[in-house]
Amino acid sequence: MLVFAAILAVAVCNFGLGLIVLVKNRHSLTNIAFSLFAVMLSVWLIANYYSNNMALDYQVIVWLNRSTLFVPPIALYCLFMFSLLFTGRAHKHIVKIGTVLGVTALGIAFLGITPLVFGGIEPREDVVAVLFGPLILVYGSFIVAMFLGLVAILLGSLSRLNGSAKMRTKYMAGSLFLALLVTVVTNLVLPLFMNNYAYIQLGLVSTIIIVGGFAYAIIRHRLFDIRTVVARSATYVLLLLTLSFMYTLVAFKIGGLIFGSSSINTPQQTFNIITAIVLAFTFQPLRRFFEKLTDKVFYRDRYDPEHLINQIGQVLASEIELVGLSRRVRSLLSRHMRVDRVNIVVLNNNKVFAEAGHYVVSELEGLARDLAHLSGRVIIADEEREGKRKQTLQKYGIGVFVALRTREGKIGYLLLGNKLSGDIYTGVDLRVIDIIADQLAVAIQNAKAYVQIQQFNQTLKTKVNDATKQLRDANANLHQLDKVKDDFISMASHQLRTPLTVSEGYLANIIDGMYGQFSEQQKQVLSITLNNLHLTASLVSDLLNISRMEAGRFFIDAKPTDLNDIVPEEINQLRIRAQSMNVALIYKAASEPVPILSLDGSKTRQAIMNLIDNAIYYTPQGQVTVSLRSDRKNVVFEVTDTGIGVPAAQQAQLFAKFFRADNAKLVRTDGTGIGLYLVKRVIEDQGGSIIFSSREGKGSTFGFRLPLPATITPQMPPPQQEPANLITSGTPGLPMD
Repeated sequence: MLVFAAILAVAVCNFGLGLIVLVKNRHSLTNIAFSLFAVMLSVWLIANYYSNNMALDYQVIVWLNRSTLFVPPIALYCLFMFSLLFTGRAHKHIVKIGTVLGVTALGIAFLGITPLVFGGIEPREDVVAVLFGPLILVYGSFIVAMFLGLVAILLGSLSRLNGSAKMRTKYMAGSLFLALLVTVVTNLVLPLFMNNYAYIQLGLVSTIIIVGGFAYAIIRHRLFDIRTVVARSATYVLLLLTLSFMYTLVAFKIGGLIFGSSSINTPQQTFNIITAIVLAFTFQPLRRFFEKLTDKVFYRDRYDPEHLINQIGQVLASEIELVGLSRRVRSLLSRHMRVDRVNIVVLNNNKVFAEAGHYVVSELEGLARDLAHLSGRVIIADEEREGKRKQTLQKYGIGVFVALRTREGKIGYLLLGNKLSGDIYTGVDLRVIDIIADQLAVAIQNAKAYVQIQQFNQTLKTKVNDATKQLRDANANLHQLDKVKDDFISMASHQLRTPLTVSEGYLANIIDGMYGQFSEQQKQVLSITLNNLHLTASLVSDLLNISRMEAGRFFIDAKPTDLNDIVPEEINQLRIRAQSMNVALIYKAASEPVPILSLDGSKTRQAIMNLIDNAIYYTPQGQVTVSLRSDRKNVVFEVTDTGIGVPAAQQAQLFAKFFRADNAKLVRTDGTGIGLYLVKRVIEDQGGSIIFSSREGKGSTFGFRLPLPATITPQMPPPQQEPANLITSGTPGLPMD
């Protein structure tokens, strides 16, 4: 009876284990193969036990003994295929190998129930002996070959495995070797060669070693993901045992002591009901207690999904660099989910843009090409049927494949390897991965754009650097050309100044009558010539000043200067030109003479002359008004015209060296563009500021302010001989630039 209880317990455990493993993943060939082996082992145990029961009908005993020979080849075949798949030793032609081997096993199984192997039965003292036929050695050789091949596969894979996988394989190999060795010896070798049937029951009971080894691998090293079933079963078993014990103790022991009667009376029934109600309230606390207890045993590597999602969300929100983002996400997934590898592959135009993980560069091209053929957003390798898709996943060590997609399309992959514990991915794992994948896709899209911007910036920076170098080289050449130009202007100005000065002196003497009298007409022509010669000399002076500025030799020689004299003198110099251009030249002198200032007289005179001359030139048939006045802080000189004005878009550049407004070029083609530049420099070097305002087509105002000294001791010049308003006849016109 004890032997039957042990065999029945082992059979029930094997049968239940097989069904649980199959239900957990019915698409996996590994699970299917193991489930078939476990179920067939249970069938073989029950059949073998009852095959020795001589109380049964003779024909029933015959067929039970035949079934004990029919089942082993098929069961060993299932176990052999499970070992190939589980250890990763499956060949790429696994389907063909499995088919050939399966047909062979089925043939041997049917051979076992024919008279060629099964020759009949013979009742002995306490067992039923099987009489073997002539081909029993063929049958036995197949059983032994399958047994040895099975053990060789398991032991041979140990060198390639590590961690939990290696430990699982050790326990599986050890338990299978011991159990099958005892079974083969007691149920095949001893009866066949020694006609000894005394140890058949020992062979049956020895299969408990398989149950024990596999159960330990499942519970301790996670052979299959059936921990939930085992853990919750253990929880409720412990809970029921505890409640039963507590009820028995309280209701019968303590109740018996209280009521002291063997019969159950009304008070005792009431006590029992109250006890049951009280224990009912302890159900939930006890359940939670045992759940925590069993979780600590079966789920020591459990993680908090919400905490993991929050942590990864924080990383995705705070990290913009693709490398840092991928590294931190991989680290969190590996640590929490305890997987052997996590890879993040980013695509650009269906080619690998970036990869973070375990793949080498040489694999990436083939990786992108192979994964592109995988359709579907999420693929779990364990749930895939054998075929090209599963081979691709196994080739790259992928347990879970996730295509990362945004509105723009597929941008990459999240590839998770196998769990270190050997478990399959649970529904919770897949929901977490799905949530993280959606967030990760958006973050990678942003990080990828950031990388592309950085690359563009780097490319742009390189191009800018190259262009800058070219500009520097061109600028150096321009500086050299500018220096040559300045040297030429300096030389030419010096060479021109002397003959101009001499010519100007002789021409002035002629006009003064030192060489004889002239008619008024001749005198007017000579005056115009002298005036133009004077302007030419001023232009040469401007060029010399520019040359001195470039050479750093432009200095202000400040002396007491009376602008009350200089301004009228310069107006008188330009009278003839104003008359020739039909411009009314008006001078508005200050009501009181302005104070004498410390200035460079010649340079200030030249600035005044440039401003008035420009106004005349750019005021065809208009009016130019020159004013000089003083306020409490400055001496103010202004020239206002009604000329062509300055375009608003070009006013900011007007005082730049050699710049001329577009409308000024049309009026005066021979301008140099240095007059206003010199005026600004002369005035600002003496502490003054430029006055300028203009409207195109309406006229302009040019001038300057020169600050008064803090304490002024006026040195008033004698009264002017000219009237307050000096007007040179002409017709009104418009100004300059």
